[in-house]
Amino acid sequence: MSSVNATLSSNTVHGEKSEKFNGTDFKRWQQKMLFYLTTLNLVRFLREDAPTVSENETDKNLMAIKLKLLLIVECSNLWHGRLGHVNYNTLKRLVKLNLLPTIDINKTHKCEVCVEAKMTKLPFHSVERSTTPLELIHSYICDLKFVQTIGGKKYFVTFIDDCTRYCYVYLLRGKDDALEAFQTYKAEVENQLSQRIKNICSDRGGEYGAPFDDYCVKSGIIHQTTAPYSPQSNGVAERKNRTLKKMMNALLINSGLPQNLWGEAILSANHILNKIPQKKKDKTPYVPFRRRDRQVEDEVDELATRVDDMELVMARFQR
Repeated sequence: MSSVNATLSSNTVHGEKSEKFNGTDFKRWQQKMLFYLTTLNLVRFLREDAPTVSENETDKNLMAIKLKLLLIVECSNLWHGRLGHVNYNTLKRLVKLNLLPTIDINKTHKCEVCVEAKMTKLPFHSVERSTTPLELIHSYICDLKFVQTIGGKKYFVTFIDDCTRYCYVYLLRGKDDALEAFQTYKAEVENQLSQRIKNICSDRGGEYGAPFDDYCVKSGIIHQTTAPYSPQSNGVAERKNRTLKKMMNALLINSGLPQNLWGEAILSANHILNKIPQKKKDKTPYVPFRRRDRQVEDEVDELATRVDDMELVMARFQR
């Protein structure tokens, strides 16, 4: 009798009842567990009729029957859910490190929870680049008013040629100075390249408002603006400004110069980027834009001179 009580108490501790293996009680318990496991979408439940268990069977035989009838499949989906829906490559690595039992990793299975929870935007399709310089110019104004330059500048504007990716940077006191900067840029590049600007692309900022539009109309330039809430439409300028700011911060941190020299740092960053070969081309933006077949050694020498100038400025401020 004591052994029976011990068995019952042991089963109760584990949250199970010995009566569940007896006919109707087993069916009721089986249906309840089937609903519970189906709701969690963790495992498949093995349906079988209630077993016939004799009273004189040992605990060892009873455990074997339990494992046979109440089979919870230790498959990749089960561990995938237990571990917070980690990817299947992580599961495979855990099995290899003996941190999980040996299971078959089903990479072809699509977890509905992961599909819903881990959705990402598809990448934007790239557009064709212009074939001639000044055919399309990208422009964007960036706000760096956290600290003014020595000359009181708080903004900078970029003008990027779509064909060559050659970039001009102008420091601005206010956003209203964007039109004056564009007029300066237009006069220089059209005179140097003997070509005219045909299109300019910008966002819908107020600095590119009516006065800017009027000037473009008088100059025969088509002003293209991005759609509302779609900065990716002006991705060339957005990405350029981000790259410039990262390099500007790196130059200031490395040189130890004060933050109010961010203007000089960003002009130096732009000068360097114009002399570095692009990712998909062997030539630098300077070569096709200026139409000068410069050697790489010449550009390296010029960059070295630029770095020396920055070091002189740094030494002057550290005195």
